[in-house]
Amino acid sequence: MKRTIKKTIATVFMLISFEIFGELLVNDGETFTYVTTLNKTTEQNSCTYRNTNNGYTYIYTSANESWQVKTYRSGRPQTVKHNIRGNELSFVYNANSVSISGIWAGDAINNEKRYDRLVTSENALLLRTHDFTKNPEMVFEMQQPDYYPLLETMTMQYIYEGTETVTVPAGTFECKKIRFTLTGIKKMFFSAYYYITDDARQIIVKTENMPRNGKSELVKIVSAGE
Repeated sequence: MKRTIKKTIATVFMLISFEIFGELLVNDGETFTYVTTLNKTTEQNSCTYRNTNNGYTYIYTSANESWQVKTYRSGRPQTVKHNIRGNELSFVYNANSVSISGIWAGDAINNEKRYDRLVTSENALLLRTHDFTKNPEMVFEMQQPDYYPLLETMTMQYIYEGTETVTVPAGTFECKKIRFTLTGIKKMFFSAYYYITDDARQIIVKTENMPRNGKSELVKIVSAGE
């Protein structure tokens, strides 16, 4: 009888945990508006997430570029479409193999490359889906727009550095502070910070030095249908 009660309690707890944490990871149709400041110039950009049976998608748009991203539920990328400065590139990810196609500076691009570890050209969902409480560090290959149309990368890492209360135009949030940096001695040349909500949703609230020498702050959250 005691075993049955304990088993029932454990099952209920698991269901409650899934309801509280599992379903809230990425809300379908939710849009986040940010204000980005760089060199004393500000602009607004937005990001809309979709929660699908096979994973997540989102569309990010700003004055200069747009991203259309599809990932597995782990945050590992499936496809990325990046429009930047009038160029259109598509990335397809298959295990550690990446292919790129599209138009760059008027020329047709078609290339493929293999890597030794996880590689991506965009990292918002990789950030939001990673469990920093279990794994406080994460290393991956990041493709750089400065290298387009080549499939060159830099080895980057996330490092969890604790929690912090952050106030932005959208409100005040308890956040995980995540350092985004190069690995090894190269980290002396670049470091940025993401502040994500300290819950299962891990909403990106603020960035520092992203873009380089700039910052971004959350202005508004709009649920689907609003």
